[in-house]
Amino acid sequence: MIYSMTGFARNDEQTRWGTLVWEVSSVNHRYLEAKFRLPESMHSLEPTLREKLRGLIQRGKVECRLIYQPADTIAPAVVVNKAMVVEINKAVNAINALLGTQQEASVAHLLAWPGVLQEQAKDENGLQHAALAAFTRVMADLVLARGREGEVMQQFVDTKLALIAVEVEKVRKRLPAVLVNQRERLLATLAQLTSELNTDRLEEEVLYCIQKMDVEEELSRLGSHVAEFKRVLTQGGVAGRRFDFLAQELNREANTLASKSMDPEMTLAAVEIKVLLEQIREQIQNVE
Repeated sequence: MIYSMTGFARNDEQTRWGTLVWEVSSVNHRYLEAKFRLPESMHSLEPTLREKLRGLIQRGKVECRLIYQPADTIAPAVVVNKAMVVEINKAVNAINALLGTQQEASVAHLLAWPGVLQEQAKDENGLQHAALAAFTRVMADLVLARGREGEVMQQFVDTKLALIAVEVEKVRKRLPAVLVNQRERLLATLAQLTSELNTDRLEEEVLYCIQKMDVEEELSRLGSHVAEFKRVLTQGGVAGRRFDFLAQELNREANTLASKSMDPEMTLAAVEIKVLLEQIREQIQNVE
């Protein structure tokens, strides 16, 4: 199976920490380019996320966005910094000894002191693990989406290749009659030019002209390129660059076929091959 570079996937998950929403989209690009938009608390995950992505996708411009909405039911837990309270109490006693007083620090004063009350650390490891697991799932959905679009492209390209093969066969069947007609036309033209023809020399010149118009070699290469295109199409995987090369080679042979053509039917076949090739090239630009 071949894969398209275009796709979109979304994954919504409810966790004990809140809602995690992954949105991943990809479009065609010459190489792999990934962009991550993460909450502040998730930035440390980016290297791991990139590694996972590279293991699944080879080409395309991919944008990954994570939205995190904390659960309303989870209130931040507050703890007392006992060590600080002890130190503050020691400081109060030292001041009393210095001034000869006996004042005590009230609970309200202690609670108002910066750092005495602290928010309990969240389970960041658990939240990040959930985000990574959700990313794995959304990437699996993206690969499936790219595969479905790739399957449609594969069927389209396969159909166009079959039509190219039909046009090549038309030219091949037409070629012997065209060569005979061209030989007769050349002989008739030369016969009108002079009455003192050297028969052997004339045959050599006619043969030379016929060989220049012979497109059997171009037809053979067109056939082999179509066969290779089908093989790569069936094999699947990362094939975009290979398809680009084969399309260029097919186009080169089609141009030569058109330039050598001395017959309207062959010219029409060459034009039709070029039209079909252009339709194929529009599709393979999006193949991974």
